[in-house]
Amino acid sequence: APWRARVLGPDGPVRQAVLRLLWLLPSYALALAMLGVAVRLDRAPAWAASTLSAYIVGGLLTFYGLLRCGWASRRREPTLAFQQVLFGAGAVVGAYALVPASRPLALEWLCLMLVFDMHRLQRHQVRRALLLTIWGLSLVVARELWLAHRHPGVTHHMVGALLNLGMASLALPLFVFVSGLARRLRHQSARQHRELQQALARRQALVVRDGLTHAYTRHHLQTLIDQEAARQRRTQRLFCLAMLDIDHFKQVNDVHGHAVGDAVLRAFTQLAQETIGPGRALGRWGGEEFLLLMPETPLPEALSTLQRLRTAMHKHDWSALAPGLQVSFSSGVSQHLPGERASTVIERADRALYQAKQAGRDRIKAAVDLPRALPREQRA
Repeated sequence: APWRARVLGPDGPVRQAVLRLLWLLPSYALALAMLGVAVRLDRAPAWAASTLSAYIVGGLLTFYGLLRCGWASRRREPTLAFQQVLFGAGAVVGAYALVPASRPLALEWLCLMLVFDMHRLQRHQVRRALLLTIWGLSLVVARELWLAHRHPGVTHHMVGALLNLGMASLALPLFVFVSGLARRLRHQSARQHRELQQALARRQALVVRDGLTHAYTRHHLQTLIDQEAARQRRTQRLFCLAMLDIDHFKQVNDVHGHAVGDAVLRAFTQLAQETIGPGRALGRWGGEEFLLLMPETPLPEALSTLQRLRTAMHKHDWSALAPGLQVSFSSGVSQHLPGERASTVIERADRALYQAKQAGRDRIKAAVDLPRALPREQRA
């Protein structure tokens, strides 16, 4: 709503800081209401309640202005949490000094403010707020001692002040410890969350990308093919699939070792991804076999793409991996026909690949009414 943008400011750090300040308003409104009740019951002088009310209202308006105009967003702590804690501590000390009837609740209110902001404050900020608060309360107690010395009849006020100061000196350091513990737990939780996100990202990468070649995995490529088939039914735009197999790859492993074989797979994948162009997906189908998805590509264009890759393979210096090494591939390509299943297209491309290997390898064959392939184990 427009009023929300005007009151809270733009999305981001400014709005978050203003919202945090607004969350504190009910507690300050309750404090102001209690001051009014104390005045009506003659438990607090009107001038003291007015002074505290002016301090609270003026401070809240000042913080709202600093946060809403965006000045605080340029600071290290855009919510001004530490400054607001000091402001609240000042209100507590002021109420403690000017309105004795509020003393039983003043320290509890301070503790609640520390609990609300302890996860935002650094340890030295919590310690500083604690020392300043105890110092302010000590000044109030010193004033009570001075009054007790000058006027013995008010000694009971001094005893209560000493008890409250002792309780504050014991309770507030405990909050420093608790805030440090809460901060460590928050950091530990954030670190574990980051580690979990990184682990999930690595797992997702393994699902999407092959660990050796960084081509798409078979599972992910199958998903892309199904999506393309569904899009083809809507748009009637053709696409092609090509099955690629590195020729005599077993001999590469036997002669040069598996390390060179792995390097060949990586180099082939990189060369293919640089050649096939954007918008196409290359996946490792199994071992030295790869499947290439070419969306919105008719058969002649698919054949031209594979021929460019074949030429790039011939020009590539494979001897850098092993002396005398030469690498080629055979491929079968098939065009998806309207209404047919993706598995049918893959099977047809696989049969075309078999024909290319039977014809002498290092060839590209298009699938056109090819006979069914022999079992894979019978292929040489």
